[in-house]
Amino acid sequence: MKEINRNKRLKTLNNNTLQRVFLFLFLAIGYTLTITAQNQSIVPELEKALSSGKASDISKYFAENVNIAIPGTDGVFTNEQAGVILKEFFRQNKPTQFKLTHKGKSGEGASYLVGNLSCGSKKFTIYILMRDSTTKPVIKQFQAEAD
Repeated sequence: MKEINRNKRLKTLNNNTLQRVFLFLFLAIGYTLTITAQNQSIVPELEKALSSGKASDISKYFAENVNIAIPGTDGVFTNEQAGVILKEFFRQNKPTQFKLTHKGKSGEGASYLVGNLSCGSKKFTIYILMRDSTTKPVIKQFQAEAD
């Protein structure tokens, strides 16, 4: 009789352990998919903001410190400073079209966008590097190279 009770307790313990492991795996996978989905969901918003030159729609995703490399400016700036720099860039170079050419993820968990920005007769290649954050993806680097 003691052996039967012992086997029942072990079976219950094993079931509880399995349930906890499955719950942990489910939550971990769900969190990873949520962060990936967040990154993918801002891509259309970034494309639209680049096409229209809306710096505020881009800068709301800036990390606390952002590496900005655009013609005439190169350095690490606070998100507020970077927003002003980007706004000035768009004021001087009024976008008419943005075409996304590449997007992907690096092995270190960063996402990136590459595209061509047309500003009248000027053309720029845009590079954006994003990192996953607990609440939303953040832009760590914004680069515009004149073509």
